[in-house]
Amino acid sequence: MSTARCVSWLVLGILLVCLVPACYSQNEEVLRKIQRPYPKSFNWKDVSGSIMTHGPNASVIDGKYYRTLELINDQLFVGGKAQLFSVNPANLEMLNNVSIPTNGGYSCHDHCDNYIRVIQPLPNGALLECGTNNRNPYCQQRSIGDLFVGTNLEFSAGSLYRPAIVKSVLQNDSSQNVVGVEVQLRTKDDESVLSTHGERPHPQFVGDPISYNGRVYFFFREIAVEFISESLVFSRVAVVCQNDTGGGPFSELNEHNIVTFVKARLTCSIDGAIPYHYNEIQDIYQSTDDTNVVFAIFATRAPVVASSAVCAYRLDEIEALFLNTENKFTFQENDGEIWKDVVTDPITPRLVTCQNTDSVDFIRARDILERGQIMSVSAENKLHYETPGGAQSNPLLVIDGERFSQIVVDENVVNSIDVMFIGTENGTVLKAYLNANRSVAKVVEEISLNTDGRKTPVLTMLLSDSDQAVFVGTDIGVYKVPFQHCQDFASRVDCLVIEDPYCSWNGSSCVNSDEGEQDLETGADNTVAPSITVHRAPKSQKRYLNINDRPINLYLFAETPTGQNLRVVNNEVPCPPCASLPYAEYRAASAGKEFLSLVINGSNSMETMNCSCTVALAVDGGYTESFNFTLTTDDSNEAQVNELEDSDEIRRYQSKLQDWKNKVGESCGLDDVQSCQARP
Repeated sequence: MSTARCVSWLVLGILLVCLVPACYSQNEEVLRKIQRPYPKSFNWKDVSGSIMTHGPNASVIDGKYYRTLELINDQLFVGGKAQLFSVNPANLEMLNNVSIPTNGGYSCHDHCDNYIRVIQPLPNGALLECGTNNRNPYCQQRSIGDLFVGTNLEFSAGSLYRPAIVKSVLQNDSSQNVVGVEVQLRTKDDESVLSTHGERPHPQFVGDPISYNGRVYFFFREIAVEFISESLVFSRVAVVCQNDTGGGPFSELNEHNIVTFVKARLTCSIDGAIPYHYNEIQDIYQSTDDTNVVFAIFATRAPVVASSAVCAYRLDEIEALFLNTENKFTFQENDGEIWKDVVTDPITPRLVTCQNTDSVDFIRARDILERGQIMSVSAENKLHYETPGGAQSNPLLVIDGERFSQIVVDENVVNSIDVMFIGTENGTVLKAYLNANRSVAKVVEEISLNTDGRKTPVLTMLLSDSDQAVFVGTDIGVYKVPFQHCQDFASRVDCLVIEDPYCSWNGSSCVNSDEGEQDLETGADNTVAPSITVHRAPKSQKRYLNINDRPINLYLFAETPTGQNLRVVNNEVPCPPCASLPYAEYRAASAGKEFLSLVINGSNSMETMNCSCTVALAVDGGYTESFNFTLTTDDSNEAQVNELEDSDEIRRYQSKLQDWKNKVGESCGLDDVQSCQARP
């Protein structure tokens, strides 16, 4: 579900952070890599429930730049090139539209139009619209019902002039009537306006700024200025306090710098002797189930061979990274010199609660800006992102030959599985997820947005729980792609092979449910009914009444496809007329299978009767397997038992020897091994 995140922003002077080598836990090193082609590929026209609109100007084929999508009051608002319109999210039929051409501004040669980059609801029930307006950006209120224009708004951060607006910033205090709106500006191609005095590192921000515990977190990529001899891009996470005013005296000298800005490198890398880093972040998605979790996508830049990755992070761990005084800042004392750690921390103490910055004097503010803005440690990607404290891992998903551009995530679809919808520069939407133990990543399907032979990169994506769909914006149009189209798979085999967490076979059709038959682990390799394979079953044994300390252990080892919930029926091994037997249970999972091992203790010295025992196993769907064995009482003494066991051992040896002789004789075509050996 789309959630507006309202945060504050000022233009910053920013520096850079250095790399810290990766350290991986032994159990986090699995590389979840997918190779093209994908198992299933569809055109959007062939997917039930998929629809598309070209917008108000259907005659214009492309160049519409539908990058801004927002769901408000059962309307989908779309912002593009000189165009703002609303559609019914159910069928994408047009409701209202207005043309908003550029009005004045600076002379330019590229991207000179009015790009609508902010659409958000206001506390007073109106709609906020902001456009680039040929480097003369504006914001104004409109009626949500008919898009009638209302009050123009002024920027509280001053007059900014770059030709695109990224994210709006709304004051939650409705009494201010949104005069406190501030915006961040970028070009159509996402060049940032964040100032570095006209030089590197040229940060390019992605996704929504995130408000968290009184601070605002930004994700971006920029040129790594500490690499003096080459141009290398790093991904970053930066933080600034929402109440930062820049310091009283300091703000009078430079109103565009603030005191609490800090940044660190964001790593997404594949382990190895020389780790491979995905350095260029493309988009983020903050979890709606757990606001601590942030998913991020990364891609290589052309002309390098295309490759992309998905990584995940926790905001509480990123916050702790910034607040931990053991994590040092790094700085460059003079141009051309090596970056080094700051000895005396310029920010002391690093408080959880943001402090008022009005009292920060000029000397301290300058010290902070020069030596306290870049961390020497990195924020690390996590496999087990649902809980804090996990080790750094390889990416959740890696695909070669693909460049990701957008991501949204539908969480906890079934059995805690999160489904990722990933937009690509190739004009496709991928549906992917990790298996139950996160050892394998799977792409369920690829949906091409190719329209009339034309394809264009995915510019934006908006997930809607209420519509059970993902809305996608491109230069050609706006698409509605459903979470699932289970009804398109007519047979049981097709329903299971697709391995879609949304779909299951109910006995007669493929339906959007997890209550029927599913196979989310092995797909085509396992399209049979639920089953239990037993590799070792308990065998009947004797209880010797006259021998103490002689243990009786019985063993059972079974397997079933992962996700079938293999278990002991009623958690009991009944043994009438004797008491039920205690047992120890051990579990494991590997390669799409789950294993159950039982060690059953039959050593009950109090029992004097013969016992008929049963151990029953079950899986979901009602399938069971039972195994019977007996425990027979015996009053032999220890000497008799030892003699009997020796005799049994001799008989076993003789039996094995005869089996070997017979096998050798059969290989010669004779009846006995002696004749075989004597044969010339």
